[in-house]
Amino acid sequence: MASGAGEDELLTTVTSEIGRLFGAHRASTMCWDGGSIRVVGAWSAAADTDAQTGRVYTFGGDTIPARVVRSARPARIDSSDDLTTQFAQERWRELGLQASIGAPIVVDGRVWGVVTASRTSADDPFPPGAEDRLGGFGALVAQAIANAETRRELAALVDEQAALRRVATLVAAGRPQPEVLDAATREVGKLYGAEAVYLVRWEGVPDEVVVVTGWSDVPESSLEPLAPFHPSPGGATLTVLETGFPSRNSESSPELGEREAIAPR
Repeated sequence: MASGAGEDELLTTVTSEIGRLFGAHRASTMCWDGGSIRVVGAWSAAADTDAQTGRVYTFGGDTIPARVVRSARPARIDSSDDLTTQFAQERWRELGLQASIGAPIVVDGRVWGVVTASRTSADDPFPPGAEDRLGGFGALVAQAIANAETRRELAALVDEQAALRRVATLVAAGRPQPEVLDAATREVGKLYGAEAVYLVRWEGVPDEVVVVTGWSDVPESSLEPLAPFHPSPGGATLTVLETGFPSRNSESSPELGEREAIAPR
């Protein structure tokens, strides 16, 4: 999730409340992407959160985040003696942890991330059941994230409908086809945050298409109308022409180099 300013503030606030409420020395809210875990909210009794927020950790071992993600349930580690992997032991030494509890953040039925609270004093585990109480905060964060994603989806829908109306207005007014196509590619580019959008057609030459019109936020590197374009086989452009189905993939070309591309039907 790419969080906005309001969401960042919320995650930071919730994380600090977790740390204080549970008598922790550190607390974190982390987002899991399958291969790594990123700190999106951090709090420390020593006020060193700036060094943690935004930090990305490799996911693995039997650390608290790994235990929580794999089980989708709260977990606890009372001391380093509970760790069974070298990966986790090295991570704990790196962070100076002595005890930790964690709970999942579940959004749309999947583990989105983890909230944790940790202590750095030896022989100072969290009280029994603390990890289950932390689960309530994980649910709170999950609801906030779900609400934010709903707002983003609604905003994207509003933007999409507005773009369609602007193009439809040109069509209804009988504007020339080139003007309508130029407007359509421009609207698509802005709507999807693309660097460039091209409408192309195939004229029978293998592995070559011809540009009908296009839009680019870097005009000096754009393709001109009627220019030939040679996207690589297996890329999004040629795949959609060959299969008739939308495609997304990286593709290269002599004209534009290596790019990530999506191609609707």
